[in-house]
Amino acid sequence: MNDSHPSEQMIRQRLLALARELPSASSGDVNAIHQARVATRRVRAALPIVTRGSRRRKLKRSFTRLTRALGGVRELDVAILTLDELVSDPSVPKEGLEQLRAILQEERQRSYTEMNAILQHVDLDRLQRRTLVAVERAAERDSEQSDLKRLKSVVRRAGKRALDLQAAIENAGNIYLADRLHQVRIAVKKLRYVL
Repeated sequence: MNDSHPSEQMIRQRLLALARELPSASSGDVNAIHQARVATRRVRAALPIVTRGSRRRKLKRSFTRLTRALGGVRELDVAILTLDELVSDPSVPKEGLEQLRAILQEERQRSYTEMNAILQHVDLDRLQRRTLVAVERAAERDSEQSDLKRLKSVVRRAGKRALDLQAAIENAGNIYLADRLHQVRIAVKKLRYVL
């Protein structure tokens, strides 16, 4: 029977997901890059719940660096996938699609090279150990009331994210504006990761 604290189990689960996807992401696998990026976001969303103080800030910076490294390639992958969907549209000039696809592929390769340079310097085992130590120390320091405090913290964070989402939706209005709709999408993601 596993007697580790639920917060430790939660963070272990998220760290395992990252460790499972990162090798394939480093190889350029489109889905693995996406899943690894999601895993980094889930770890970052959990850190305020399971860690404290300067350790949390340092860990968050490390995971944010990973998220950003994966982000550029992921955004280009999405653009290429979207472009591929237009191939069957007869109203879109094929030559233009081919030129744009070549540009995006070239940019993806450049971004992928940058991503890999960052990933090569990440000692994932060490980062996992540091994260688990921070979680264990936070659990040791916290009293019996900490679970209730932790739950209240999650509820506060989820409430804030829900208010942020509501504000983004209201700001988006009735007219299609891509940047405002993007802010709604980001707010939904942040709420989902907290939950």
